[in-house]
Amino acid sequence: MAPLNFHNKVAVVTGAGGGLGRGYALLLGSRGAKVVVNDLGGDTKGEGKSSRAADAVVEEIRSAGGTAVANYDSVEDGENIIQTALENFGHIDILVNNAGILRDRSLPRTSNTDWDLVHRVHLRGSFLVTRAAFPVMKKQGFGRIIMTTSTAGIFGNFGQANYSAAKLGLLGLSNTVAIEGRKYNINCNTVAPFGGTRMTEDIMPPDMLEELKPEFVAPVVSWLCHEDCHDTGGLYVTGGGWVSKFRWENTTGVMCRESRVSAMTPETVRDNWDKICDFTNSENLESNEETTGSILEVLNNLKDTPGTELHHTHSPASTSPSTTGPLSALGVSMGPTNFTYTKKDAILYALGVGMSTQDEDGLRFLYENSEDFCPLPTFTVIPSQAAMMGGDLWSKMSNWSPDLTKLLHGEMYIENVAPIPPAATLATTTTVSDVLDKGSGSVLILDTVTRGEDGTEVSRGQWSLFLVGEGNFGGPRSSKVAVPLADPPNRPPDATKELTTGIDQAALYRLSGDYNPLHIDPSFAAMGGFSEPILHGLCFYGVTARAVLATYCDGQPSKFKAMKARFAKPVLPGQTLVVAMWKEGSRIHFTTTVKETGKACLTGGYVDIIEEAGTKDMAAGGKGAEAAGSEVFREMAGRLAGDSSVAAKVNAIIQWNVMKSDKTADQWTVDLKGEAAAEPVYMGPPQGGRRPDLTLTLTEENLVALVAGSLKPQAAFLSGQLKVAGNMAVAQRLQLLMPPQPRMYIQTHEDTMTDYKEEQNNEIEALESIYPEEFEILETDPYHKFRIRVKTEGGEDEGEPASAEISLTFQYTSNYPDQPPALEVTAVDNVEDDELDELRQRLDEEVTENLGMVMVFTVVTSALEWLAGHMEQLATAAQEQQQLQLKEKEEAERKKFEGTRVTVETFMAWKAKFDQEMSSVRTEQDRSAEKNQKLSGRQLFQTDQTLNQSDLSFLGDGEGEVAVDESLFQDLDDLDLEDELDDEDLED
Repeated sequence: MAPLNFHNKVAVVTGAGGGLGRGYALLLGSRGAKVVVNDLGGDTKGEGKSSRAADAVVEEIRSAGGTAVANYDSVEDGENIIQTALENFGHIDILVNNAGILRDRSLPRTSNTDWDLVHRVHLRGSFLVTRAAFPVMKKQGFGRIIMTTSTAGIFGNFGQANYSAAKLGLLGLSNTVAIEGRKYNINCNTVAPFGGTRMTEDIMPPDMLEELKPEFVAPVVSWLCHEDCHDTGGLYVTGGGWVSKFRWENTTGVMCRESRVSAMTPETVRDNWDKICDFTNSENLESNEETTGSILEVLNNLKDTPGTELHHTHSPASTSPSTTGPLSALGVSMGPTNFTYTKKDAILYALGVGMSTQDEDGLRFLYENSEDFCPLPTFTVIPSQAAMMGGDLWSKMSNWSPDLTKLLHGEMYIENVAPIPPAATLATTTTVSDVLDKGSGSVLILDTVTRGEDGTEVSRGQWSLFLVGEGNFGGPRSSKVAVPLADPPNRPPDATKELTTGIDQAALYRLSGDYNPLHIDPSFAAMGGFSEPILHGLCFYGVTARAVLATYCDGQPSKFKAMKARFAKPVLPGQTLVVAMWKEGSRIHFTTTVKETGKACLTGGYVDIIEEAGTKDMAAGGKGAEAAGSEVFREMAGRLAGDSSVAAKVNAIIQWNVMKSDKTADQWTVDLKGEAAAEPVYMGPPQGGRRPDLTLTLTEENLVALVAGSLKPQAAFLSGQLKVAGNMAVAQRLQLLMPPQPRMYIQTHEDTMTDYKEEQNNEIEALESIYPEEFEILETDPYHKFRIRVKTEGGEDEGEPASAEISLTFQYTSNYPDQPPALEVTAVDNVEDDELDELRQRLDEEVTENLGMVMVFTVVTSALEWLAGHMEQLATAAQEQQQLQLKEKEEAERKKFEGTRVTVETFMAWKAKFDQEMSSVRTEQDRSAEKNQKLSGRQLFQTDQTLNQSDLSFLGDGEGEVAVDESLFQDLDDLDLEDELDDEDLED
């Protein structure tokens, strides 16, 4: 295989003036990277400053033909370090957080300064440099970040409370950066290296230093920084050429309750303790989501005691302040609105979109006595538009009055569920399912459902409407309910069709119900900035549909399932439309271009068609489920082959364990991680030793139902029909692999309402089990509103707050979990309301990003983390106040005795007070721990002690640093080493 190189990559290495950092910088520089060598030039305790170390490494790289610059900033000035890279090289691709210091003391002797300095350099410094680099990497869509931890951080080590805590904190920081960076191709990993450095060179034998030199660690870091390495969120321990990946391990656990109504007692924990701690058949959970899923699965299997019911506690309803502006439109619903049409109306629409009697199958849509007469498949936009324009939708937005003259039609999706009757009265219900803030304007996403006279569903639609000048209201920029667009394959089109519009096309199309004067009145068009009236967007939408219908559906509307497109540019009547089409499985991608201008008027478009093979089996499930299971993956492969952007968006390996009727399982892999595979969808586990990011286990029947949209993921997960292991964030991207299934809800439709309420009830039941004491239901009609009290206990020291508490109030919307709930965060105890602004913003993002399955659990966990940090701040403030009071007291005591004549009586009184204080100090120290303290490296060698493998834990860690108090050596030199040393000799 070709050697790895880093040409055109820019790397920043902190603490690179010596030891491991120098090794990283030299190797990256020798492989073509442009290196920023950062080193403050201080000593191992973080004191002093010098440019000599960084300059020397830069000179080494340059003399070998490489490119490097020096930076002498502290890692606490992270922005300056990254700015050095940007000013010299224009970008940054690689960041290795390596800088560190040591200030080792046993716990009672660790001062605040010892603690703070170590955390400021290791943890805070790495955070500040990473925070400065992250936006640059995000913008360019690539980044590799390394954090340096230690076995002391993983396992702890005597005398290194400050260092161990900081190093384990770096692992947590790394894991979070990996999660947040995954979708931007920013990988973050952690290394725990054993290496000889300037801090260990005088306490380790030369032969050991030779075996642990940085050259045996740097290749691991370099591989993790390479663009071909796609691992992220990993922990690797390495030294002397040995490399190992570490991970968390947990026992399978024990449920210490017999049923949902059983109590849990300390005795049940005691009686099950051996099982709780038994690592036989252990698990390796890799994420918060996976852990939560495991807990929810156990709770789901918890039985109810026969004859016992769980009772909810209800509180009086409360109202929240009214929402104003565009967000007040969210959830507004209208209808059903009736629309009656005849065959004449269907014919008029067909003429309006250019259908001719000269077209093959033209009479099917233009002659009412034709044997197979029916409307065109896009005719469903007409009753949908009539409902939207003729109803009272806008008047229902009581706290917002948008200027409808600035309304633009952005995107359109239709889906035909049943054949469209030749003539009928249809009823359409419209719901505002999302409101987006695009800065220059707002986007309203309207979902429509149209039903026949017998109540059966005929079609669905989704309108994306852009309102100019209605932006910057603080709403979300993206939507989880919007039916996505799809770019065409990167190859010449499979078919092309030209269709010329008539000069009076707009005048004819407007008779189907869109009477906007923009399309016929020249003066009105001029006010809109057009030289002449323009064609209706839905008119050339219908013209394009005719091209696909004729080319890939044999002119049969029954084969035309759904259509999606974005309106990109206007079209003038009389212009010619060129429809380029690409077939990928059952999806026909298209782009429609105006021939006269060469500009695309419809982009991101596709039509999903119904192909006969396998379709009935997939729809029915049952006996055809096995064939349908395979068909799911075949169609998935076809869609991926035609849309390369999906792989980059998913960027994960997904393993499907599909349980068959005979209890055996088929394994399928969808490998979309890294470079595109020749066949990303294949039967069997992941190849090449790669591990799946997400594993899904379900039956073939449930697989088909999931793809068809009849089984919702949350309901499947909570009911045990779908088992999920791995990265839950990847699960949120599964919809990209599926045929588009618009997620809609119509308030007046009883069946759909029941589906949503069932899912909400499932989640409520799970939450009551997880938070039995903190959970309180406030309302159930029409939708659940509940409160969870989040509380954390404080310390027992005088002056510290005993606890702090906030409450989280969730209000389910009519279409939750497809839409996020309303969330209210309220201060309860030891928290000021204005302190919650940052938390509110954070939790609002959590609600949107983690919608479904474990959203509430994730939000509560984040709130607890914030509250714990808040308590730390309160405790620190209390301690500082106590210290201030103590200093004031000491000063008062000093002044009290100042100038006092020393007599036997005053001296004895002072001595008694001093002895009492010293006795208290000694009592607090852990004498036994100090007696069992390991000798430092130099003491081991000077006293001829044997260096065991177990002693390496304090020698080899993050930077392999061991700092020894120099005064100790002077004390040892003063001792007669021929005499036996006892504990008292070495105690200090």
